[in-house]
Amino acid sequence: MVGDLDSISEEARAVFADGLVHVPEQDSTDFAKALRTYPAPFTIAVGFIGARVDHFLACLTELARNRAPCVLLGEEDCVCIAPPSIRLDLPVGTRLSLWPLGPATGTGEGLEWPIDRVAFGPASVTGTSNRTTGPVTLNLSGGPMALILPSDALPALLESLEMTPRGADTSPL
Repeated sequence: MVGDLDSISEEARAVFADGLVHVPEQDSTDFAKALRTYPAPFTIAVGFIGARVDHFLACLTELARNRAPCVLLGEEDCVCIAPPSIRLDLPVGTRLSLWPLGPATGTGEGLEWPIDRVAFGPASVTGTSNRTTGPVTLNLSGGPMALILPSDALPALLESLEMTPRGADTSPL
């Protein structure tokens, strides 16, 4: 567990003592501290979409800020910051949402509702609940764009982002 540890109980502190990494500064979230402390080829962050909307938005902001190779995984959705270009092999009818975190534009293939010539912006146009009509290709420019898919699309998303785990026959580090 990484963080400023300001909200951990004494009982939890004792149980997890060997796995605690205390980062005392208060200018970033525990999520940001964890991404900084444990650089990895990619991260699947579980438990950051859910009960606290403010915490989820802080995580999304951190991903947009540092473009860490990270996917937030929840019960219903998986979310990442879309790269400038991505191709996804998703089943027809898969929900795909694009949530701009700044002014953005793009082109796309394989979407029920075209995104070409759409001026996306957090206070103007979002791409909520589009549907796939086949393999999807997105080319995005401008501000960061969150890509939101159903959680069962995680394997396809990881493959598209080239975030594939080591094989089972690979020895541990």
